[in-house]
Amino acid sequence: MPFSHRYIGVPVLSFLGKLRFHTKVRDFHCGIRGFDREKALALGLSCGGMEFATEIIGKFALSGAAIAEIPVTLNPDGRSDRSHLRTIRDGLRHIRYIFFGCRK
Repeated sequence: MPFSHRYIGVPVLSFLGKLRFHTKVRDFHCGIRGFDREKALALGLSCGGMEFATEIIGKFALSGAAIAEIPVTLNPDGRSDRSHLRTIRDGLRHIRYIFFGCRK
């Protein structure tokens, strides 16, 4: 993970998410999730982009559902392709979601 993502982007976005959604989840952007499908469907999730990671934690937290974190160790996947992540665009979309919700 690039320095700017590991030490700036992810921590700042996770901090904002913690404040907005009143949760103690440390990393809003780990891609590993486990959840009750029926509860998730009832939340009306609507984000289609990378901000979905923030939406699912935020809506579960606001609904009062129990959230648990289990530490995982991630390793490089070994692919040589460039990341499809666009740092500024995706970061701003996350911030917009945190403060204003998803655009439909």
